[in-house]
Amino acid sequence: EESGKLGMGDGAHRFLPAQVMGLPKALAVTAGHFHTVVIVRGSDAQVFHRQFLEAAQRLVAEEQRRFRRWEEEAKRRKAYAEQQALAQARYQAQQQQQAQHYQQY
Repeated sequence: EESGKLGMGDGAHRFLPAQVMGLPKALAVTAGHFHTVVIVRGSDAQVFHRQFLEAAQRLVAEEQRRFRRWEEEAKRRKAYAEQQALAQARYQAQQQQQAQHYQQY
């Protein structure tokens, strides 16, 4: 597309972000002077660029790596939180058992 066409149906220059209708739900967006990369479900990407396809492809790959790292970190944090909750439940159960034991005497 010609320079300035941002999927909005006109060639108006914009200085603030604007929602582009018709795109799938974006998980991440990155933009540069001549390109925009939108990461969608399953780390697929849509690239909007002017002339630098190779640069956009490198950016897509980098955004996909970032997204995978973010997903991995989210999984690690979830597993840690689950471990902490399990440890807390075990501790509370142990405290209850001790309290019951002492009440018997």
